[in-house]
Amino acid sequence: MKKQTVSFGVGGLLLHETLAIIDYLVEGKIKELNEVIKTAEVLKTNSESSRVRFVTELRRRYKVVNNEIWQFIKDCPADEQKLALFFVCLKASQLLFDFQFEIVLEKWRTLDLSLDKNDVLYFFNKKSLTYPEIEKWSEKTKAKSAIVFIRILNETGFLVQNKITRPDVSKQFWQFFIGLSEAWFLEWCLLSKVQRDQIMEKQNDDI
Repeated sequence: MKKQTVSFGVGGLLLHETLAIIDYLVEGKIKELNEVIKTAEVLKTNSESSRVRFVTELRRRYKVVNNEIWQFIKDCPADEQKLALFFVCLKASQLLFDFQFEIVLEKWRTLDLSLDKNDVLYFFNKKSLTYPEIEKWSEKTKAKSAIVFIRILNETGFLVQNKITRPDVSKQFWQFFIGLSEAWFLEWCLLSKVQRDQIMEKQNDDI
């Protein structure tokens, strides 16, 4: 697992923005994104500063994953696209990675399924001991970042009406990440050990 920055960037999952430039990512045409920033033709926002922020974040995400993931996202059904992009977000943000493991997964295991903005703020305060840069965040920054985390969980299906749930996708979806040697992702997505073992056994049978 690559250790990435504590900061998360902008927006949230950025599914629509990612799909708008997915062909650039699939083909590795990252420098060409400079042209995308200039007009609202591809990224449908009139604000050039917003386009710059989106492209900056998407470039950052591009750097932390295997290129196969972008073609996979392009080809996935809509619900699976969101979850695959969540994988990219976990790789791009150590803080989100830790939050999913230490808060979401732990709550799931203990059947404490309620989760809201206050849980994220509690997590930020706890992690400030590990990541001193969090201590420099203003309360406004913490609040905005907490909203982003909650939004991502809602968008990916991990959170429904402030209750933690497990997204339901195909076994083939999970097998893709096993094939990338990223089997940890199944656990972070709340699959039990029995479920993970069954999927991995099926993967081995298919080889």
